[in-house]
Amino acid sequence: MASKQIDRWLKSEIEKVPETLIKFRESGTKTKMTYYTGNWSKDVQDNLTERQSEKLFKKMFKIQETPGLQFFQKKMTPIKVGANDYDEAETITGFQYIVMRTNVGA
Repeated sequence: MASKQIDRWLKSEIEKVPETLIKFRESGTKTKMTYYTGNWSKDVQDNLTERQSEKLFKKMFKIQETPGLQFFQKKMTPIKVGANDYDEAETITGFQYIVMRTNVGA
Protein backbone atom coordinates (compact mmCIF):
# COMPACT_ATOMS: atom_id res chain seq x y z
CA MET A 1 0.00 0.00 0.00
CA ALA A 2 1.41 3.38 -0.98
CA SER A 3 1.69 6.00 1.70
CA LYS A 4 -0.31 9.14 1.21
CA GLN A 5 1.13 12.63 1.00
CA ILE A 6 0.15 14.56 4.08
CA ASP A 7 -0.08 18.32 4.06
CA ARG A 8 1.29 19.06 7.55
CA TRP A 9 -0.05 22.61 7.62
CA LEU A 10 -3.54 21.47 6.62
CA LYS A 11 -3.43 18.63 9.15
CA SER A 12 -2.64 21.08 11.96
CA GLU A 13 -5.50 23.37 10.82
CA ILE A 14 -7.92 20.42 10.81
CA GLU A 15 -6.81 19.32 14.28
CA LYS A 16 -7.45 22.85 15.65
CA VAL A 17 -11.12 22.89 14.60
CA PRO A 18 -12.64 21.19 17.71
CA GLU A 19 -10.76 23.52 20.07
CA THR A 20 -11.77 26.54 17.96
CA LEU A 21 -15.43 25.49 18.21
CA ILE A 22 -15.18 24.91 21.97
CA LYS A 23 -13.71 28.39 22.43
CA PHE A 24 -16.53 29.85 20.31
CA ARG A 25 -19.15 27.97 22.35
CA GLU A 26 -17.70 29.12 25.67
CA SER A 27 -16.87 32.72 24.76
CA GLY A 28 -20.34 33.94 23.95
CA THR A 29 -18.90 37.07 22.31
CA LYS A 30 -19.52 36.29 18.62
CA THR A 31 -22.79 35.15 17.06
CA LYS A 32 -21.29 33.57 13.93
CA MET A 33 -17.93 32.15 12.88
CA THR A 34 -16.40 30.38 9.89
CA TYR A 35 -14.47 27.54 11.47
CA TYR A 36 -13.12 25.85 8.32
CA THR A 37 -12.75 26.59 4.64
CA GLY A 38 -12.17 23.77 2.16
CA ASN A 39 -13.56 20.27 1.69
CA TRP A 40 -13.81 19.02 5.29
CA SER A 41 -14.41 15.29 4.77
CA LYS A 42 -11.90 14.96 1.92
CA ASP A 43 -9.26 17.00 3.76
CA VAL A 44 -9.67 14.90 6.90
CA GLN A 45 -9.51 11.66 4.90
CA ASP A 46 -6.45 12.80 2.96
CA ASN A 47 -4.44 14.15 5.91
CA LEU A 48 -5.29 12.08 9.00
CA THR A 49 -4.99 8.38 9.70
CA GLU A 50 -8.19 6.39 10.08
CA ARG A 51 -7.82 6.36 13.87
CA GLN A 52 -7.11 10.11 14.02
CA SER A 53 -10.12 10.89 11.84
CA GLU A 54 -12.40 8.69 13.98
CA LYS A 55 -11.30 10.56 17.11
CA LEU A 56 -11.79 13.91 15.37
CA PHE A 57 -15.27 13.03 14.11
CA LYS A 58 -16.23 11.81 17.59
CA LYS A 59 -15.18 15.18 19.09
CA MET A 60 -17.02 17.04 16.33
CA PHE A 61 -20.20 15.03 16.90
CA LYS A 62 -20.20 15.94 20.60
CA ILE A 63 -19.72 19.63 19.78
CA GLN A 64 -22.43 19.57 17.12
CA GLU A 65 -24.89 18.21 19.68
CA THR A 66 -24.49 21.39 21.75
CA PRO A 67 -27.85 23.11 22.27
CA GLY A 68 -27.90 26.64 20.89
CA LEU A 69 -25.44 26.04 18.05
CA GLN A 70 -26.32 25.47 14.41
CA PHE A 71 -23.87 24.31 11.75
CA PHE A 72 -24.02 25.30 8.08
CA GLN A 73 -22.06 24.91 4.86
CA LYS A 74 -21.87 27.61 2.21
CA LYS A 75 -20.55 26.63 -1.21
CA MET A 76 -17.75 28.90 -2.38
CA THR A 77 -17.34 30.18 -5.92
CA PRO A 78 -15.11 27.72 -7.84
CA ILE A 79 -11.57 28.94 -8.54
CA LYS A 80 -9.63 28.06 -11.70
CA VAL A 81 -5.86 27.73 -11.22
CA GLY A 82 -2.91 26.69 -13.33
CA ALA A 83 -4.16 27.66 -16.78
CA ASN A 84 -1.49 28.37 -19.37
CA ASP A 85 -0.89 27.71 -23.06
CA TYR A 86 -0.19 24.01 -22.42
CA ASP A 87 -2.47 22.98 -19.56
CA GLU A 88 -6.12 23.45 -18.80
CA ALA A 89 -7.08 25.17 -15.58
CA GLU A 90 -7.86 23.01 -12.58
CA THR A 91 -11.09 23.96 -10.88
CA ILE A 92 -10.95 24.03 -7.09
CA THR A 93 -14.22 23.87 -5.20
CA GLY A 94 -14.87 24.15 -1.51
CA PHE A 95 -17.14 25.25 1.27
CA GLN A 96 -17.19 27.62 4.19
CA TYR A 97 -18.14 25.72 7.34
CA ILE A 98 -20.05 28.07 9.62
CA VAL A 99 -21.35 27.86 13.17
CA MET A 100 -24.03 30.23 14.50
CA ARG A 101 -25.67 30.75 17.85
CA THR A 102 -29.41 30.18 17.81
CA ASN A 103 -30.13 31.58 21.27
CA VAL A 104 -28.74 35.08 20.71
CA GLY A 105 -30.35 37.59 23.06
CA ALA A 106 -32.21 34.89 24.98
